[in-house]
Amino acid sequence: MVGKPAPKSAGSKPAAGRHAPKAGAKLIPSPGPGAKSASLGPPTGQFFLASSLRAVPGSGVALRAVPGTGATATAAVGSLGGVLGTAAGTAPGALAPASATGAGAGAGASATGRPRPAHHSSGTGGGFFPSTPSAAPLTRVIHAVPTGIWIALGALAALALALAGATLLAGARSRRRGQAIEAMEGLAISDALTGVLNRGALEGRLASELARARRYGRPLGLLTFDVAGLKAINDAHGHSAGDEVLRGVAGILTASVRDHDLVGRMGGDEYAVVVTEQSRAGTEKVLDRIRSQIPQRRAALGLSTHWGLSAGVAEFPNDGETAEELLEAADRRLYLSRGIHIQPVS
Repeated sequence: MVGKPAPKSAGSKPAAGRHAPKAGAKLIPSPGPGAKSASLGPPTGQFFLASSLRAVPGSGVALRAVPGTGATATAAVGSLGGVLGTAAGTAPGALAPASATGAGAGAGASATGRPRPAHHSSGTGGGFFPSTPSAAPLTRVIHAVPTGIWIALGALAALALALAGATLLAGARSRRRGQAIEAMEGLAISDALTGVLNRGALEGRLASELARARRYGRPLGLLTFDVAGLKAINDAHGHSAGDEVLRGVAGILTASVRDHDLVGRMGGDEYAVVVTEQSRAGTEKVLDRIRSQIPQRRAALGLSTHWGLSAGVAEFPNDGETAEELLEAADRRLYLSRGIHIQPVS
């Protein structure tokens, strides 16, 4: 029940006892009719209610506890402009000031008389908050997720790592396989001794270049060569010396043409060069450049036996429309340069 203040006669002093204020305490004026409810918490301190429902004796102030907190009270006061005084010796049941640090010094008793636990503030000027320390976000997440979920996530992570490793291994194997295939393709189209295109690869590339020249109306030149004196070198210096001559000729041809031109060994001591987008005049300029490098290469090899190159020239479309026709025309001119007349195949 709400305690009622004892009636006072004019000029009488408060009776000593349970509800008598201590010396130096300021009394709160009694509220008048139509009084409004105001918060008792001053901006510089915190108050808690000593009981769930009390009245300050002799002041006419009725206090009401906020359920579950014991930290806030409202008072019916006659004027909002009045000053709410506090005193360290407030009688039991009145408002007791909080500690200077903002932590509550006590708690109100419940309606059944059992004391409530004290509520502590985390700051010096705010309201009361539960005393349980806030956990780190990661810790809260870890505790919130069931253990079975963590086990499943760990298994999935291990599986992902295993799959990533398998993917990397498969990629490395695929790259090695691709390199091996490229190497085999290179061996399939390259001459093992000189490194230039072999006959099959050269004829296939020549057919492709002829198709492109026919489509766009561009010229194309073809040169054929054979090594004069190769048999004499093999007889005098051995086949290893003859192989050096063959590699030297391939080097001369490759160094004398452009990157998009083609060089191939047709077999034995015979070579062919495809000069793309060049007429007969342009092809003969390439032939002159090749012939100019023979003396330097001959001196580098240092063989006493003389050797040289015989050449034949053919032009698309004047000397033929197909790879076979151009090769035959170039061969006839090659043998003519050596004084040998070849009858064309009918």
